[in-house]
Amino acid sequence: MAPKYELDQLVNSICKSTRDTDASKILKEIEDNNSYITEVQLKRLLKLHDGSFRESLTPLQKLHDKYNEIVMRQGDLQSWAELIDRDLRVLELTMQLAKRR
Repeated sequence: MAPKYELDQLVNSICKSTRDTDASKILKEIEDNNSYITEVQLKRLLKLHDGSFRESLTPLQKLHDKYNEIVMRQGDLQSWAELIDRDLRVLELTMQLAKRR
């Protein structure tokens, strides 16, 4: 077994080495690929996605606008129906009270 001093020297020489190893070459390739993916491919993908999203959003917006008006009118219809129902109940109760007297 090598003395501690020799091991320290070997570790230092390995860590401070400027020679490319297979592992360092692979790591560099991975980093370059990651950079290419984030800088080029991701931007292209976002452009494609945004374009298709806008195209599909327009018909949905038209549907929303069309049926939102109908829903709003039905909301008005609902409130009118509630008012009429309340008035009819008041009239019915009034008629019942009038018959008892």
